[in-house]
Amino acid sequence: MEPGEPVDPGPWQEPRGLRMVVPEGWSGRTGPTGSSLLLSIAHTASGVQLELWAFEISGDIGPRPRPNCEWMFVDPASHRAVPALTPAVTATCVSEDLLAPVVQGWYGRILGREIHLEVVYPPGRVVEGRQVVEPVLASLTSH
Repeated sequence: MEPGEPVDPGPWQEPRGLRMVVPEGWSGRTGPTGSSLLLSIAHTASGVQLELWAFEISGDIGPRPRPNCEWMFVDPASHRAVPALTPAVTATCVSEDLLAPVVQGWYGRILGREIHLEVVYPPGRVVEGRQVVEPVLASLTSH
């Protein structure tokens, strides 16, 4: 598949109405045309990555399998870390390899789609990474 378009700091919007503000220090690409991956951005200084996915609604909301990662924590409570995904399921994925990244995700429904927002934290950088990613999570909106 062809890679998507470059994404630099500033407002970002996809054709079906999801919007996000990409802060300074972040950059990435949109997903390939026709892909469920809408946006993949990374914070240069910390190595934290954020992926925004949209899928057709498929019953229960929650994470999908990721290679080399086991979903150790899945909580269907009403989490507000991503205000646009309220209520949201949250989940954390870890590998048996202690040097592998940790993935934290938020899952909900917006505009008739399942929206998956997953953050990939480099090993040992979850606390720092969560601080870096908070403004990005809060910026997700729809129209």
